[in-house]
Amino acid sequence: MFLGELMCLPLYYFMRKCYRREFLIRHDFARMSDKRRPNPFLYAIPALCDLFCTILEYIAISMTTDSTQQFMRNGMILTTALFVRLLTKVAFKRNQIFGGLIALLALVIASLPQFFVQEPNQPVPSKNSVVGVIIILVAIGLEGFFLAFEQYLFQNYHI
Repeated sequence: MFLGELMCLPLYYFMRKCYRREFLIRHDFARMSDKRRPNPFLYAIPALCDLFCTILEYIAISMTTDSTQQFMRNGMILTTALFVRLLTKVAFKRNQIFGGLIALLALVIASLPQFFVQEPNQPVPSKNSVVGVIIILVAIGLEGFFLAFEQYLFQNYHI
């Protein structure tokens, strides 16, 4: 993902050079809208969270089954909603709360077989699968934080 974003950087500078007038108009609009420019180091927070989240997910996918990892990624909906509520003070509607409860139920149902269902060639669930689920949960928390922090940056700064 980072290599893909890095490959887009020359295209960005090319577009900025070709469409210089539109970029200047956007800069004037930002100055008139009273939104300030963020500190460039604020961009490192979501980027590092994304980096660590990706690394943790690759580690966890080798410890759990693929289906468990995919189902548990539904927890990203919950963590993003919690962090958005904490950072931006957005009030949720009733249907959004209901959707979050459904996602929580799916998360619980998806993680339970990892602990209780025994495969024919493994007599007891291995400790690696439990560690993998914990690593997935940490990655989900990091991903929810970085998505909510990006939303916070877009709301409070001119980006």
